[in-house]
Amino acid sequence: MTPGLREAAEAAREHASRCCEPSCHRTALALEAIITAGENRALLDALTEEGPTDDIPPWSQVSKPGTSEGPLPF
Repeated sequence: MTPGLREAAEAAREHASRCCEPSCHRTALALEAIITAGENRALLDALTEEGPTDDIPPWSQVSKPGTSEGPLPF
């Protein structure tokens, strides 16, 4: 995220709260949307990153013999 973007959004929101000009409100909303989009993108990247697959044992090695539930009874 661009340095100072959050401060700019806060300043724009504070100004818009005292102003009746629609463009000031649109600017504040746009800056807040950019911040939200950046946070959502970072969260999505963290949730979808590939983990190590070489260390995961096959299911048959972690299952109880003769059951299909695996190590935890569901």
